[in-house]
Amino acid sequence: PHLFVREYFAEGRWREYLAVLVEIYRGRRDTMVAALHEHFPPQATWTEPEGGLFIWAGLPGFIDTGDLLAKTLREGGAFVPGQGAYVADGRGRNSMRLNCSGVNDGEIREGVRRIGKAVAEQVELYGALTGEHPRPAELPHTPAAEGEDMGGIDSQPNPSQSISDSSGADSVVLPFRKAAEGGP
Repeated sequence: PHLFVREYFAEGRWREYLAVLVEIYRGRRDTMVAALHEHFPPQATWTEPEGGLFIWAGLPGFIDTGDLLAKTLREGGAFVPGQGAYVADGRGRNSMRLNCSGVNDGEIREGVRRIGKAVAEQVELYGALTGEHPRPAELPHTPAAEGEDMGGIDSQPNPSQSISDSSGADSVVLPFRKAAEGGP
């Protein structure tokens, strides 16, 4: 049986507890990334973080995630519109922050399916109205990758996706590690 958190800390076993949390959150991240591949249209992009509790998704520029949130909430899905992370300058209008920390795998898959359905409908409507086939969105530049303080734990993009801030500096990532790999 699992010990309560305070027992882990009282017995000096906080590293064991941390290893359990890393495995839980790694699994949830993997579930969300798989669901994004399955349910989001090809015009969407997203980060595949090595750590953190959030995934950033970018959508074509004609989609305003503030407006999309209202539709998605009616369908039982939720996300944080990206512009909330850029209050000072209004960027992030077509991006969203998805949280995979507080729900189980089934809820993650269903939530991503619902959000993906709303995104796909917007892409389809745009194509029908304009006759254009929207190109994939640029991978979102997250506030954390740009050195902005998010006031809490936030994901960093995977460096293999070569995201850099406006100065060209690569982001720093604290990876999920298996307990056997050691680390703090």
